[in-house]
Amino acid sequence: MVVPAKLNNHASRQFHRTGMACVRLSKQFTGLLPTFLGDATSTTNDVGPNHGLVLDVHRKTSKPDPVNGQDELEAVMAPKQVIVMRRDLGMRRGKEIAQGAHAAMIWLSSRIRQPDFAFTEPERLWLDGSFTKVCVRVDSEEELLAVVRAAHEAGITAHLCVDAGRTEFHGVPTPTCCAIGPDFPDRIDPITGHLKLL
Repeated sequence: MVVPAKLNNHASRQFHRTGMACVRLSKQFTGLLPTFLGDATSTTNDVGPNHGLVLDVHRKTSKPDPVNGQDELEAVMAPKQVIVMRRDLGMRRGKEIAQGAHAAMIWLSSRIRQPDFAFTEPERLWLDGSFTKVCVRVDSEEELLAVVRAAHEAGITAHLCVDAGRTEFHGVPTPTCCAIGPDFPDRIDPITGHLKLL
């Protein structure tokens, strides 16, 4: 027996979007819950023969309710990656998104190609977390290169993304953006905290 597509799609969308879902199941489907839930925990409450079961679904990794602002504090201190984009180039929005994605992946791609590579503590926490990213803007190549230099001087991972110029920039390789980190905010903010959000 297979969970009906309508039920599966609705609950799956809600679960993946929010980390939790509340759906009504007829009792004939309760035996399929382990297959349906996958990486989740659940509690069920019988609400009557005509209503089936109410299923409260939560990710296994979901945290308890915040205690004294502890979760908010952890969120502020969590590692992040900052994408710094040049706006003076007039790139199409899709081009900007592609360039930012390239920049975000350069550090990982270069790291795993190194023999005996190892992640730093903030990189491991970032990979195990929610991949927090902040996108900010600069208005010239000089500003972009200055950010990269400042990050390197502070010992922070920074990778410059240079577009090959095949679809824009008339075939001229052009620095478009960079990625700073992942690292802790107290290290990245002095480098990028003054820049405007994209």
